[in-house]
Amino acid sequence: MEIPPEMMDELAKAAAAEAIAQFDKNNDGKIDRSEAEPMLKEAFEGMKAEGKVPAGIEWNADTFEEGFKHVDKDGSGFIENSEIESFVKELFKRLASN
Repeated sequence: MEIPPEMMDELAKAAAAEAIAQFDKNNDGKIDRSEAEPMLKEAFEGMKAEGKVPAGIEWNADTFEEGFKHVDKDGSGFIENSEIESFVKELFKRLASN
């Protein structure tokens, strides 16, 4: 299923706001490393359930490190709203592809 770009933007904004609300425990408006672990693990488990994670790959410290670096595009050590939006769009694209 192809999601139109304008709808994708809305979905990504909503998902980013929800992620900040759910995982930003110290309410600073961004996700730090300790807050990111449950968020990224949830995304990983969702991808795995959809068969989008290669067999034999499990969630561990290395998987987390790789995922955090992947989402933290500017290398600030925090995942900001715009980075979550980009990550959400990427997840939708991966889940939509066969």
